[in-house]
Amino acid sequence: MNIAVNLLPFTQNLAGAGKYAKYVTENLIRADSQNIYFLFMTESCRQHFLGIINAPNVQVVLCRFENKNVIKRIFWEQFMLPTQLQKHGIDILFTPSVAIPVAYNGVKLTSIHDVAYISQSSKYPFLRRAYVRWITAKAARKSDKILTLTEFSKSEIEKYLFVPKDNISVTYCGVEDAFYQPISVSTYGTVKEKYLLPDEYILYVGAIEPGKNLSAIFNIFERICNSSKNRLQLVMTAGIGWKQELILQQIPVTIKDRIRFLPYLEESELPVLYRLSRLVIYVSFYEGFGLPVLEAMASGVPVVASRGTSITEFASGVALLVDPLNEDEIFRSVDALLLNSELRNDLIRKGIERAKQYTWEKTAKTVLQVIRVCETLSTIKKNKNNK
Repeated sequence: MNIAVNLLPFTQNLAGAGKYAKYVTENLIRADSQNIYFLFMTESCRQHFLGIINAPNVQVVLCRFENKNVIKRIFWEQFMLPTQLQKHGIDILFTPSVAIPVAYNGVKLTSIHDVAYISQSSKYPFLRRAYVRWITAKAARKSDKILTLTEFSKSEIEKYLFVPKDNISVTYCGVEDAFYQPISVSTYGTVKEKYLLPDEYILYVGAIEPGKNLSAIFNIFERICNSSKNRLQLVMTAGIGWKQELILQQIPVTIKDRIRFLPYLEESELPVLYRLSRLVIYVSFYEGFGLPVLEAMASGVPVVASRGTSITEFASGVALLVDPLNEDEIFRSVDALLLNSELRNDLIRKGIERAKQYTWEKTAKTVLQVIRVCETLSTIKKNKNNK
């Protein structure tokens, strides 16, 4: 069968949803030699798929617009893509990012990562939030099968979008092999010099935007600095996000010179960034998954993260899970990891072992199982149309 993968929302900078789309698609194509995969993407996204675009079961369909222009992308997605899908004889449309073309009537397999827009009003700017609300509701109603990242998200989709639980499959995220591979001393030195990394730092990997509870991280870091004479610094990836200026205004004056904001990092550089850190802190209010937590665990770095949502499903017992609203608890956990080497080593060992259970290959196999069901649905739909 002909399977289309809608990669139009993704640009040259990939966040969590983009990584999911990339690694699931790559591993899906390697695992499935029976079907032909049509990858609908823009030129700026193409660089992420150089390893598979020449595979015998892949056809790349380049869409000639700049996907940084959201209005053009939505227009192309909703009005041009259905025609292209028909032109290429697509049997199944796989959309790993919720943004389905509403007018397309073929079999649709769609990933809904979370419904954060419902409980987290600060998650997106107003217009984007309105669009995400609209398109997610459409995807839930019009898709034949739904994929999501955790049992927590599955329950949220069932509750708020009224999707029968039998139509939702959980496909946990994975960690690419690069996080387990040895890193040379020269590579450590190159990355450290390139980004002017301090000798010792706490690390935050994620978007700089509302909902990530960054003000708590700033406050905790200030307390850490006040309680110790060390020159520990806070390093934060800042290549993706919105309302960054407003968030930066929340930094206490006393620690401004001890925070290092990095640009968007290449995927090959991330394992180095993790491994050079003392610990990773990730205490957001809501997550559909929380991929940086899993990446940190795979890198052999102890983690302080939020409990009560999806992160608990894969990090319970191997990270220090805290109430994101309780800054005292967060501080105590960070302080413990900085001072207690026995606790650090125990969590590092357990984290690596736990992370090994989550691979993109395993994720893709689950997706492929759902695709097999969609193949049957497509055949049934074709037979009905031919009568």
